[in-house]
Amino acid sequence: MGLFWRKLSFWIFFQFRLIVGDIYRFGVGTMNNDIKYLTDKQVSEITQIALSTLRNDRFLGQGIPYIKIGRSVRYSLTDVVNFMESYRVKTHQKEEILSYK
Repeated sequence: MGLFWRKLSFWIFFQFRLIVGDIYRFGVGTMNNDIKYLTDKQVSEITQIALSTLRNDRFLGQGIPYIKIGRSVRYSLTDVVNFMESYRVKTHQKEEILSYK
């Protein structure tokens, strides 16, 4: 390998290390220690939604938002909770029902 290519590859490697180091040191970008990510199996256990339904929803572009890196699929815990809360059914209070009679 020529001297130019060795210097270029070293420079690229060095720049990458600087960027990654800044992300871990300063929390730049979306990397936040408070965000928890779950696998599709964990989401299935929590929500009682079948694993096949989660996979179908991903294929159809609907359902819970997810992150895909390579073949790995992860769901943010906050997205899962927000998705479940969006399907909350509000019921009437007992006092409200009695006042209608």
